[in-house]
Amino acid sequence: MTPITEKEKAAIIKNIAEVLRTNHSQKLSKQSYGFLCLASGFIAHYDHNGFCSYYGFGNVLKDDILRHRNENLYSHFHPGERDYEYYQSKADLYKRICDTISEIKISPRRTWHLEVGSRVRQLISDGTSIVHALIIQYNEHKFSSIVFNSDGSYTQHTSASLDKAKGWVEENSK
Repeated sequence: MTPITEKEKAAIIKNIAEVLRTNHSQKLSKQSYGFLCLASGFIAHYDHNGFCSYYGFGNVLKDDILRHRNENLYSHFHPGERDYEYYQSKADLYKRICDTISEIKISPRRTWHLEVGSRVRQLISDGTSIVHALIIQYNEHKFSSIVFNSDGSYTQHTSASLDKAKGWVEENSK
């Protein structure tokens, strides 16, 4: 196994710091995702979009990275052992990520991650309120994915949780 280069380390550290500073998990690069999803404490079976959806808010990602620091130091590998340099490069990168992100203040970002269908997007574009459109969609159980921001804008994403959508609709339709 080839150790991670300094150039690769710098790119990963810069990207993860940017994700946390902007509080926008969709900015996570494939390279950073590849490193994190194989780190101890992270779920490797997510795809890039699923990982970004799960870590939708920077504070969750930051907390998990810092929480799993000691598990990613690879202290059980010793000089002369097979792949020692590779695991030391991974440990060095993980430590440097933790050192870099520990001081980052993550600004709150109010968004609601919802799974909705094209009918909701059509209803909203036709002037129906977001809550009413979601109730209609919820009652029909036809959901895809969209993120509503507190400023009223929304963006479509590839994955989100049906339970979150149901909970948000129930909470906001009272």
